[in-house]
Amino acid sequence: MQNLWNIEDALKHLNDPLSARAYISSLIGQSEALANGLNAIGSVKAQIRNPFGETEAQLSVLVNDRLGAAPRSDDCLSLKQDHLLKISAASSLSLAELAAQLQLAATAPLCATVPAEALLHAVIPTQFVDQTCGASILALLRQTDCQSLANEIYGSRVLTVPASESRIEQAQSIAQLLQANKLIDIEGILVANLALFTFHDNAQECYERSLLLAKQA
Repeated sequence: MQNLWNIEDALKHLNDPLSARAYISSLIGQSEALANGLNAIGSVKAQIRNPFGETEAQLSVLVNDRLGAAPRSDDCLSLKQDHLLKISAASSLSLAELAAQLQLAATAPLCATVPAEALLHAVIPTQFVDQTCGASILALLRQTDCQSLANEIYGSRVLTVPASESRIEQAQSIAQLLQANKLIDIEGILVANLALFTFHDNAQECYERSLLLAKQA
């Protein structure tokens, strides 16, 4: 499992959060051990100045689903972080209401469909979040005893969220787990039947955690 991070290439991107996001996603897309032909979703949080001169927290999500094409920073969907957090805290929303509220979170009203997984990215407080599902992770996630197996492999470094929940419930579970644990001690979160989430404020560390945890699975 090759680490494709190149310091010279990375330095061209790290001063711009969206460009850094696209760079990490391009590395993930080149690694079958991480992408496995499936959509890999990455996100980055940043303070953005809106057209009114106000600074607001935004979550930019990049869905890497174009085979053979390198993701670009302008592929990112920019979403209002505060609105996503309100959705994730909702007690109940129908699927139609959820879809409508996710689109209202977008800063561009005619953007592509906002993935519900954005809620899971929003509740993780670090700047960068990677959602990957390579072959080894996929095999682990499909096990009925995924949580006990994950505990054997990773110990307390990786938390597990059950599969039989809605995206809102999964986001709430992640938020509760992170509140109950020290973020500095957690390297990833497995959401059963979905993906591995790794996260860090440092772009390189976030990417390399995905590699490490996939290798250990």
